[in-house]
Amino acid sequence: MIIDDIIEKQKILSQIPDAIQKEYYDFLKDKEYMIANKVNKETLKGFLIAFRDTYAREVQLSIDYAQFYDKTFIEQLPLDFPFCHQILVYNADVDFLKKEAYYRIEYTRSSIHYQPGNIKLFDVNIELFTESQKHNSFYNRKIIIDQQGNVRTSLLSDEIIGSVKHNTVFKLLRNKGFNKYWAINKDIIKVCQDCEFRYMCVDARIPNKKVENIYLFEAPCSYNPYQATWDQSIKLSLKL
Repeated sequence: MIIDDIIEKQKILSQIPDAIQKEYYDFLKDKEYMIANKVNKETLKGFLIAFRDTYAREVQLSIDYAQFYDKTFIEQLPLDFPFCHQILVYNADVDFLKKEAYYRIEYTRSSIHYQPGNIKLFDVNIELFTESQKHNSFYNRKIIIDQQGNVRTSLLSDEIIGSVKHNTVFKLLRNKGFNKYWAINKDIIKVCQDCEFRYMCVDARIPNKKVENIYLFEAPCSYNPYQATWDQSIKLSLKL
């Protein structure tokens, strides 16, 4: 989700941890993706504190370094909040990957973007491998809320399911469009089904149906599994 000063004023943030805790243990027990945009340290930290008492297993953060200019604060977050396994720091003054046993922090000079097949983000573990057998490892049980309070299917799409300004999070999570990508795993996606990295690559691209039970990505990947070559120039813009 994208949190900023607009959402803070509308008090939308308070709904999210509460929704996970009260009703959706089996529905949203896995992960949250959060972009901290135009938000101060106290708001961000307070939001993460609220997640301590929920069933959310993982919160992935993307942080604008230009807002904080505080490397110490950023690197303390996964220590204070162990469920913050991945942090992307964009608009940084250096390109650097800090990788520890239970978390990783990637600093990039670039503005926020998405690179399909980014080998830096591959995470080899039995939990991800098992999930990827039957589910889409990016979209499965993930909620995306933008700075206007809209619940969206993807950060690469303008498609909107509803708004938390006009509905409760509980009601929006029951929308059929919310989970439409959950079961589309890499074994039924063209090209990906032939890739040796398919069970460790968490891919945010939108799968489009080609024929029954066969999907494809319109956007290219940075890795070509047929030639075993990488193209690091491929980057996709997020619709923030």
